Amino acid sequence: MATVSTGLELRDLSHRFAERMVVDHLNLSIAPGEICCLLGPSGCGKTTTLRIVAGLESIQSGTVSLDGEVIASPGHELPPERRRIGMVFPDYALFPPLPVQENVAFGLQRQRDREARALGLLQRLHVDHLASQFPHRLSGGEQQRVALARALAPEPRAMLLDEPFANLDARLRAEVRDDTLAMLQGQGTATLMVTHDPAEALRMADRLAIMQNGKLEQIGPPDEVFSHPANRFCAEFLSEFSVLEGQCEAAGEVVAGPFRLSATAETPGSRLDVLVRPEALCFRAGPGEAGAKVVRVRNLGPMILIDDKVGPEEVPVRGHWGDARRPRAGDLVGATLVPEKVFVFARKTP
Repeated sequence: MATVSTGLELRDLSHRFAERMVVDHLNLSIAPGEICCLLGPSGCGKTTTLRIVAGLESIQSGTVSLDGEVIASPGHELPPERRRIGMVFPDYALFPPLPVQENVAFGLQRQRDREARALGLLQRLHVDHLASQFPHRLSGGEQQRVALARALAPEPRAMLLDEPFANLDARLRAEVRDDTLAMLQGQGTATLMVTHDPAEALRMADRLAIMQNGKLEQIGPPDEVFSHPANRFCAEFLSEFSVLEGQCEAAGEVVAGPFRLSATAETPGSRLDVLVRPEALCFRAGPGEAGAKVVRVRNLGPMILIDDKVGPEEVPVRGHWGDARRPRAGDLVGATLVPEKVFVFARKTP
């Protein structure tokens, strides 16, 4: 009877190194064809989670299941080669003595069509012209594609990607990322990807899982997590902010520097931090909600980023320029806030 693919499931996963809890009661399910990005700062437990799933780190507590079969629990662990899980790590780990096609076919020793399958995967990733080359002659992007083809060759039921594009330049990273995404979704592979790059996670993921100190802080679709962060950590990790000191003067109204906005859940008199994304603050020539003085102008291509000081107290903020004429340092401009892109949290104590 054929195995019904139900995806990858982590239940109540915990792991310690000495006294330090690096994975803390983690629960996460990934459906076939879904790409879930595990996102968080260095040392938060992302790679340890991946290593437990792969079988490279012994499980201490909880279970890992794949298509309904428990592949890891305390006292019961399938070896890595029997888990049908593909892995791609930042160093690619290609075999230097083998040409590219043999690298890809390595895990298909018992299949008659191993060479044809290996070449087919290389074609889909646009590197079949390198089939006879050796790994040391390949660029970083070419090595990454070959490593992905090798991981996909045995038709794994799940794929683990650990910072797979970290060593690529920006242009090549985008190209390889798109090819990788198409391959994984096309094969219906449940994919868990670890990254510390929010922009990469937002582009690739069907769901984000944000991790801090071994715990999952928020799980959801990228647009939901970005637009409605569960807490201050999630908000700050996904995007840069200017922080304004605010105070709730009356129920439903918060004053932050020269701006006023609604925050109905706040208690009158409470001191607050108002987090303002650059896209939430628009500067233009002429009047706005508040006067501002341009400090620095940076052209980021689709956006001109402005460092300004707003209001009589010259509070430092960062926003985007909304006029055709390029401003200059020292210009007096108007600032307008977009409340929907502003987040209010209790004052962060030092």
